Amino acid sequence: MPVNTWFLLRIFLVIVFLSLFILLELLIERSDFDLLVPHSQTDHVDGAPPQSGFLVDTKGCRIPDLDPMDPSIQRFIFDEPPINCVEQYGPALVESNLTS
Repeated sequence: MPVNTWFLLRIFLVIVFLSLFILLELLIERSDFDLLVPHSQTDHVDGAPPQSGFLVDTKGCRIPDLDPMDPSIQRFIFDEPPINCVEQYGPALVESNLTS
């Protein structure tokens, strides 16, 4: 093939690959995760989350939407005293005798 033909072939292939890339990007953008997540869970992706009283409200997990600074919640939050592993529980590793 002459040099001109190789050049035209390369240009054609670049245009084809760029067109395919743009087409795939458009298809992925418009899919809106339809194949992965049911519509009920993606309704709030573009806007504010639905006001159901839960941060997570699925069949497998429900996490209530509570303010951590609310006085009714703060009674469950407290600092634990640090554990002194040396005096109370001994060393973390125990020596062993592999010959017995």
